[in-house]
Amino acid sequence: MGYMGFGMQKWIYNRNPRKKLFEKRRFHGLVNINNNFKEFLPKRKVDESSQNKIILYLIVFVGLFFTTTSISNFIDYSKKFEEYKMKQKENNNTKAFNFLIKSGKENLSNNKLQEAYYDFKLAEEIFPNHLTVQNLKNETFYMLCENENY
Repeated sequence: MGYMGFGMQKWIYNRNPRKKLFEKRRFHGLVNINNNFKEFLPKRKVDESSQNKIILYLIVFVGLFFTTTSISNFIDYSKKFEEYKMKQKENNNTKAFNFLIKSGKENLSNNKLQEAYYDFKLAEEIFPNHLTVQNLKNETFYMLCENENY
């Protein structure tokens, strides 16, 4: 026999396929089938083109309805989100302001005038019209000038 390639023997690659146990039976039906079945369908009263226009208008109307509602929902959500961001910013500013005031007063009581002045200066940047911060900052600046002999 000899070498036939890929390690196969001749009886393996010359085999015939197995026969099927059963075959599907094909139904041939009527021999003469009339393909003109449209004559049996009921006639339409509305033109197909006008029906397509009605469907197109309906689709456009539904699409416009959903887009307008989604746009209005988006606008409402963006307004609420902006309000939320502003409240968060205001809340963070008040927390930072209170922390700086507390820290400045502690530094002032511990006679750390330079640190107290910077704390009050940062607090004044957050709320520039706050009278307490302005007074504390001015007093600290006055004390710094006295200690440094300016």
